[in-house]
Amino acid sequence: MTILFIIGCTPTYAADYDFLLSRCIKEYGIYTDSGGLVYAAASHDGSYLITVYADSGSFTCKAYGSENEPADEISFNIGGKNKYRLEITNTEDDLCISMYTNEKGEYFRLINDAFTKTLNKPKESKPVLKYSTGKISVVTDPYDVYDSLNDLKSLRVSSYTLPRSSLTENENRELMYLIKSCADLMQYDSGDHDIHTLMRHMLYTYRNFTLLSSIPPNHSVSGKISLYSSDYIDDALYKAFRLQPEKPAVNMLTELGYCYNNGVYYSAGGYDKYFATDVMEITDSFELEDGSLLIIFKNTYTEGDSPPIPEISSAVAAKDESGFYLLKLNMGGDLPSHHENTEQPQEDTASHAADAYMPLFIIIISLAVIGIIIYRFIII
Repeated sequence: MTILFIIGCTPTYAADYDFLLSRCIKEYGIYTDSGGLVYAAASHDGSYLITVYADSGSFTCKAYGSENEPADEISFNIGGKNKYRLEITNTEDDLCISMYTNEKGEYFRLINDAFTKTLNKPKESKPVLKYSTGKISVVTDPYDVYDSLNDLKSLRVSSYTLPRSSLTENENRELMYLIKSCADLMQYDSGDHDIHTLMRHMLYTYRNFTLLSSIPPNHSVSGKISLYSSDYIDDALYKAFRLQPEKPAVNMLTELGYCYNNGVYYSAGGYDKYFATDVMEITDSFELEDGSLLIIFKNTYTEGDSPPIPEISSAVAAKDESGFYLLKLNMGGDLPSHHENTEQPQEDTASHAADAYMPLFIIIISLAVIGIIIYRFIII
């Protein structure tokens, strides 16, 4: 497992390495046969972040400095009949990238923010990548990059100077139900949201909201059209977000992807790829100046048949006489950038923003189909 080396006292949070690593994951992806990130680690003193990237023609190591800028990078060409092996030390006083070509080693140390070739072989290092007979082998687990990201996020949380909130058992349970219900929506901001997008995604993930509402969903399917009880959806919308729905007419089904009539919501479309979230536990809660709570929690995200990705996510919740409701939700994205400022960064860093899995292009419902809906569910 890739870890951050925290030796002695707790480090002072300096660089935005969690933001940087999130950007790298978004840009390069985690390694597959076509390439991607295979390794990431940061020093305990915050002086650098190292990433290792592989593609079909090269191994690339990139160092970032504490000013959040690339310090240097070094790339090694691979291919042909040669054998290659890239190793990296995991000791703090002697960071060294070792590149072996047919067992002949070259050693590069980060000196004055530059990879510099040196003569001394490190006493210890661990293999990261190998190449032989036209094939790359990843020795480490590329998904450990997410562990490094979460370590950096935890370091950020530890630097917050906001007052901590002590949740009661009932409050913790209520917040867990709230977050679990909304987790598949991925992103929400009460100050910047589209009610129709929110409603569509609530309809697609309607089962989750049984944690909030005791009203039966009364879900059914007719052809490519799904039907839901408006009482259930409206109750969940209010309990989760303190919002009132818009109820678009039947002739808006094609344009908006959903509509309402006579106590029923109709939707066309859905997600084009399987994904799932699982909220594990609330790890921290902080009191904000306006009385709301910043909630930090652990979850996993699974897409298709890929392994679950461990994440540290955040939400902001407020409370009134009816209980808690969400002001913000940011699944897998950047945590608030500063402890004095709870605004989420404008650029989402999650690799799975909800819109990345926008519904199957909203099915173009012909006037004939709308006519059938009206006939079957309204006139009859």
